[in-house]
Amino acid sequence: MSKSVEQLARLAIELPLAADGGVSVLDLAQRLSVSPRQVVADLKLASYCGLPGGLPGDLIEVDFDDLANGWASVHNPTQFDRPLALTVGETAALRLALMTLRQVSPDDQAEAVEGLIDLLSHRLADIIEVRLSVGSDAVRQSINQAISQRRGLALVYNGLARGTTTRPLVDPQRLWVEEGVAYLRARDRASGQARTYRLDRIEQAELADSSPEVEDGWGADSWSDRLAAADSVCLTVTTAGAWVAEYYNALDARPEGDHWRVILPVVNHGWLQRLLAQLGPDLLSAEPPDDALVAADRAQAALELYGLAIHHS
Repeated sequence: MSKSVEQLARLAIELPLAADGGVSVLDLAQRLSVSPRQVVADLKLASYCGLPGGLPGDLIEVDFDDLANGWASVHNPTQFDRPLALTVGETAALRLALMTLRQVSPDDQAEAVEGLIDLLSHRLADIIEVRLSVGSDAVRQSINQAISQRRGLALVYNGLARGTTTRPLVDPQRLWVEEGVAYLRARDRASGQARTYRLDRIEQAELADSSPEVEDGWGADSWSDRLAAADSVCLTVTTAGAWVAEYYNALDARPEGDHWRVILPVVNHGWLQRLLAQLGPDLLSAEPPDDALVAADRAQAALELYGLAIHHS
């Protein structure tokens, strides 16, 4: 029913709970995301475990009468009479997560988060440093205040993907961190659509009037959801241009002779056109070709303007 390593890990959780007055089998199953049948199997195995010698006082005593009635109760659990302590690796991972949370948490939560970090710090040398792209303190404070008070935000947003600065009025929903970058999920009032904004590209955020009531789930889709529904483009690039496969998390990338075939997800076609122009001679072909044609036209126009400027100088 389960791998032995996974079963041992579950027993390390189940036995302390079952020893402290007992706990329902259903509750244990829900906590561990397994079936009640699996919990029963784990506890039956525990009845064969204990200290060397195998005498009645050495083995873990499982109350099978209680177990038959859906209640997990054990006696004499030897070394499992208290919960496991975190390993060094688990402590480091938890502390790293809290340090990340601290950089985006509002001021009224900062003290609690820092207290938890301090509790974990005594087990680790101070070798972890977290650096996130989270924007300015003033922007984050305005965003957290708007979320807590259900108010709108007037943003000044430097949208590098589109090459323009916009001033949307939005209703913020949540903040999250992905791959070292903090994002704001919000509804753009002008379009009524959910949008994602990088905090380090928000130049200004001012509180606006109260957010209107919106339908549940309007902004539930994540960046991953948007990628799943995105278009895709198949690029043929030289070996020198194969860097795009790793830098932009390609859907597929493989060498074919002296060139590479790379498939990229495309959420924003303006971003793709600038990428194709950046590749220049390292781009051999693109399918579909529409964005490549636009990039080529813009590059040609830029060259003509450059030549005109040189002529007049």
